[in-house]
Amino acid sequence: PVEITQPMTIIKDGDIIEVGSIKVEVIATPGHTPGHVSYLINHEVLCTGDTLNIENGKVKPFYKFWNMDHEMDIKSVKKLAKFENVSTLCTAHTGWIKDWDNAIAEWR
Repeated sequence: PVEITQPMTIIKDGDIIEVGSIKVEVIATPGHTPGHVSYLINHEVLCTGDTLNIENGKVKPFYKFWNMDHEMDIKSVKKLAKFENVSTLCTAHTGWIKDWDNAIAEWR
């Protein structure tokens, strides 16, 4: 059990969190888990956690076996495909890539 001793703020899709000059946009990307989120930092670095994988330079949904709702995960990947001007894509398990446009092309 974890005891929470500090006040918490619940984040939701579209929220912007500012830390100094850094802006972090919260993007709801359920599928792997119901409350999963991704983060877009300063409109250019996309951190997707377990929403997707990079395989041979291409974006793929996260592993079906590990997703609680694989069809929802696919919808989340399609949602992320709408973002433009992403300079770097960071995943939780399959590294990072600089070529967002090429990596996400088949989802657009």
